[in-house]
Amino acid sequence: MACRKKITTEIYIDGMTCSHCAAAAEAALKNTDGIASAKVDLENKKAVVTSKEEINADAVKAAIDAAGFTVTDIVRK
Repeated sequence: MACRKKITTEIYIDGMTCSHCAAAAEAALKNTDGIASAKVDLENKKAVVTSKEEINADAVKAAIDAAGFTVTDIVRK
């Protein structure tokens, strides 16, 4: 049985000011194709997501933009 590797990516998000903002950004990420999990850290203005494959940066940016925020950086860990 092969072990599936998970990819961890940090997404830096501008415009979040409260826990409701963080929840909206997290929901947007969780609903983005390819993302298995997402956890937003409001204090550090970033989200940590896991996926089985490389995430589509354009799709992530579009989802965060639609939620009312801006992606400032995407960093694979």
